[in-house]
Amino acid sequence: MSDETQSAPPDELLRALGLFDVIMLAVGTVIGSGVFLVPANIARAVHGAGPMLGVWVVGGIFTLLGAMSLAELGAAIPHAGGIYTFIARAFGPMAGFLCGWMLFTVGTSGSIATLAAALPIYASAFVPLTPAGAKLLGIAAIAFFTVINALGVRHGARAQNLLTVLKVGGIVAMVAAVFLLPSPPRAAGGAVPGPVGAAAYGAALVAVLWAYEGWHDISFAAGEMRRPQRDFPRGSIGGVLLVLG
Repeated sequence: MSDETQSAPPDELLRALGLFDVIMLAVGTVIGSGVFLVPANIARAVHGAGPMLGVWVVGGIFTLLGAMSLAELGAAIPHAGGIYTFIARAFGPMAGFLCGWMLFTVGTSGSIATLAAALPIYASAFVPLTPAGAKLLGIAAIAFFTVINALGVRHGARAQNLLTVLKVGGIVAMVAAVFLLPSPPRAAGGAVPGPVGAAAYGAALVAVLWAYEGWHDISFAAGEMRRPQRDFPRGSIGGVLLVLG
């Protein structure tokens, strides 16, 4: 049977995701609003390009260590449910139930609601929106992507891949513009930043780890990968490395 037409057993999801899909899922879930919101706060906390980049690297290393641990679990237990399945196996059904209930009522649903509320804020820079229009746009976005994923895993993967490529392409274009476009004139004088304490680096690291948050969401797709023992570790670690880069 071909990879696209193979059917799943009655108690499993259709395994239709490849390595590229997994990498795009990892990158797309990590790169969100955080990477655009926290850099200014980090720069104010630690001062200077060197310390700022250093905090991002340290946070990336911590995230990579987590992804490596998750890669082991996803390859060993490639079932639907992700971290719910891992916690239930390790600590019992009650812990797994609490984890799943938390994700359903607060964790994942809260993230979706936050993104739906942020979308009209960014969209209003291009199209004027009334308060009612902003709410309708957020609701429509949730309904739109719900329908796409309900149509099948391949439809959801294609949408995810396209949006992630566009997102990464936009970031690459911004980075290129920083180096290619003329810099604005620097203000004369200015205060010289003083020494930075450990507390400032800790606060900056918390912000960085929040920006990297989402790398574990790839675990929920382990039950839909064609070759999870091979592609899950490569996809999770490769995705985090791409985001770090």
